[in-house]
Amino acid sequence: MVDVKRNDFKNMTTKALQNLYDIHNTGIFHGNIHLQNVVYKYKTHDFFFIDFGSSTVKNMKSESKDLNQGEHKNNDDFQKDLWKDYMNLYQAIFFQTNYRNICDEFLNG
Repeated sequence: MVDVKRNDFKNMTTKALQNLYDIHNTGIFHGNIHLQNVVYKYKTHDFFFIDFGSSTVKNMKSESKDLNQGEHKNNDDFQKDLWKDYMNLYQAIFFQTNYRNICDEFLNG
């Protein structure tokens, strides 16, 4: 990840969380979030999640046969998996050296 300016940190984090929420809201659990599976567009501070090879699909009724490609999860398991995605995103963002300093300032001030 790039060296991030303090002003951009909140916007970047918000967009990353929103993108992950949008993926989850469609019934998809990514399952493999780490820095190598995140593409970051610096000018717009957009995050794109790639490599859905470990993803799973929430068990829901759908007329689309394409949804059946991934493993299906019941609602309880799916909720636990979503938590894992968010924790992995948190680690990917906040445990970077530059981000740690910004995060401390952001949370404490």
